[in-house]
Order: sequence, then C-alpha cells, then structure tokens
Amino acid sequence: MIYFDSSIGILLSVLAGFFVLILLALILSKSTSSVGHKESSKDIGKMGEDDVEDMLIEMQQRFGGHIIRDIILPVSKGTTQIDFIYLCKKGVYVIEVKNYSGRIHGHEFDNKWTQVLADGSVKNTFYNPYKQNKTHVHAVEKISGDKDLEVSPLVIFSFMVF
Repeated sequence: MIYFDSSIGILLSVLAGFFVLILLALILSKSTSSVGHKESSKDIGKMGEDDVEDMLIEMQQRFGGHIIRDIILPVSKGTTQIDFIYLCKKGVYVIEVKNYSGRIHGHEFDNKWTQVLADGSVKNTFYNPYKQNKTHVHAVEKISGDKDLEVSPLVIFSFMVF
C-alpha cells in the first residue's frame, strides 16, 4: 500500500482538476477565423484578446503553465464564455479581456460601468466585467469538482486608440 502525505494528496487533486479543465478546453473550445471586412466590435475585442494571449504566451515560456482560450462552460442559466484560463504553479487565473479606449468608470458592486471616449462626447455603458468574471470563476470551480481549488479572477483592459 502506498501512503501520501497531505501535500501530495492536494497536489494530485489540483492536477486532476487541471486535467479535467484541459480536457474540457480541448472539447469545448471553438475556433475563430477572420474574414476581410470592416472591423466590428467583435473583431476589435478579438484584437485585444490576441494582445493578451501574446502576453500569456510569454509568461508560459518563462514560468510554464497552460493557456486555455475562448472556452464555453455551463452555468445555471445556460453557458458562459471565458476569454482565458491560465493554469500555472501559482494557481488558476480566469481572465476577462475588455478592449475599450477612453476612460472607464465603475465600481466592484455597480451593475453597469461607463466608457467615456477621449473627447467626452460619447458614453457607453456595459455590464460590470468584475461581476461577469465572477460568473466565470464559479463555472471553473464547479467544473473542476475540487471544492478547495482557488481560482483568481483577472479583468484586463487592453486599451486601443482609434
């Protein structure tokens, strides 16, 4: 019989959770393609995600880990799309990317945040990305099956100027 101390058991549990996440990513990730046309907000968002992916690849090369991009996971009222999950020795990071220019106004508990463009003439509201990412974190925690898994939310604004 083989006996493990508690740290090895925790490590095995985390590795099993990572394996499940990677397997799900391979099954559920969707491919994207670009077509030559005027840039839509979806295209602009993808450009910001591409910038963040480049940064994550650099981190992966320096520190190791795994990157999962554009995964859809089940939640209580359907599904949720996650921009990135970065799995490394330091933990699991769920990353939401927003590619907005101008000033961003909002607080953790506000339902809506506001984008104000440079000249102040255009104001757009959008759902609080912190709350959005909390939904993503809960989905990752649930699908991992590990109640002790710590998942950290990150919201990255990849500002673009037009």
